[in-house]
This record gives sequence, C-alpha cells and structure tokens, in this order.
Amino acid sequence: MAATADTKGGGKANVIVSAAALTVLALIGGGLVGKMIVARLKDAIAPVTAQAAAKPLPYPSTVEVRELPPVITNLAPPTSSHVRMQVAIVYDKGAIQEPGVVAAQINDDIIGFLNTLTLVKLQGASGLQNLREDLDDRAAVRTQGKVREVVIETLVVD
Repeated sequence: MAATADTKGGGKANVIVSAAALTVLALIGGGLVGKMIVARLKDAIAPVTAQAAAKPLPYPSTVEVRELPPVITNLAPPTSSHVRMQVAIVYDKGAIQEPGVVAAQINDDIIGFLNTLTLVKLQGASGLQNLREDLDDRAAVRTQGKVREVVIETLVVD
C-alpha cells in the first residue's frame, strides 16, 4: 500500500511539471507566430501607407475645414430612434466672413432637417448618399454657395 501512495504522488507531480512545460512551450510558440504575423503585416502595410501619403488631397490649399459640434437629436415620429452625427464643412478661405456664426446656423439646419427624417430614409447606402446630398444643398442655400461640401464624419443611429 505504501508503494501505491508514492506512485500517486509522483503522478501528480509529473502532470504538474508536464502542464507547466507545455504552457511554456505554448507561450514561446505563440510569441514566435505573433512576431511572424507582425512582420508580414508590416511588409504588407508599408506600400499601402506610402501610396496614401503620396495621394494628393481632394481640395486645394485655399480651403478651410471646420468641424461642427456633434448633433444629437431624435428622428421623426413614430420611431423613437435617435441620431448622433459629427460633420464638418469645407469652404474657401476668406469666403465666409464669420465662420463660427455660419457653422452654428448650419448646425441648427442639420438638427431641423434630421427631425423630419424617418429611420427608413436613412437606411442603406442610398439613404446615406441622399442625406449627404440634402445636407450639401441646405448648406449651399444657407451660405449662397460658399460652402463647398458638408462632410459626414460619423453617423450613429440608435
């Protein structure tokens, strides 16, 4: 009986040592695989970032971009959906005398317009494109065409 007890105790120790050794091997193997993946990603990303850096901006240096405060409002009834939208306006330098005032007016226009929309009108790529075009038109009317574009940076519908 004494020999059986020693064998059981040695068996537990062997299992613990084996588990620890396998854990160390798994950590080393995972680290090596991770390094290989990172190296491959760096090689794959480098040409893409070089192309992006070489790509010219879509606007000349004579324009200004002004971010508007985030718009948080509800959509038209009967839904209880809410919208959070971050936009920026693009305009020629010096074309707008008081950009802060114009930005506030455009922000108010956006809130008023979003309050008239239903969730169905915002769905899909065509809904987003229509929203973008409507906001561009409203900004152009508000500023007599001085705002080139309204850029939708983020749009979250809840």
